[in-house]
Amino acid sequence: MEIVSCSAPTTPRQFPPTPIVTPFSKLQGASTTIYIALQKTKYRKTDMRQLGDGTLIIRGEKVPSRNVGSVGFVVHPSVVHLVDSHEILSPRLAILRLLHL
Repeated sequence: MEIVSCSAPTTPRQFPPTPIVTPFSKLQGASTTIYIALQKTKYRKTDMRQLGDGTLIIRGEKVPSRNVGSVGFVVHPSVVHLVDSHEILSPRLAILRLLHL
């Protein structure tokens, strides 16, 4: 399995997005590609929810009184069980920790 992180200027319904960067694409033996999309958000509060199809949506909080959004994640249903934790560090930086396979 290959896990690829990419910037995804799309809505969750347009999944999977076309990867802009695939840093792990040279891994040998990777037969399946799983996308974890980093999204820009402008949501008013931090939110985490799971859609009916199992897709996990994590949204960061917009910076108050400024027109600056935050970041979040869209995680494919097949790897949701690997999500250990998440942390929004700043409006442009977030960490999604995954369990080892």
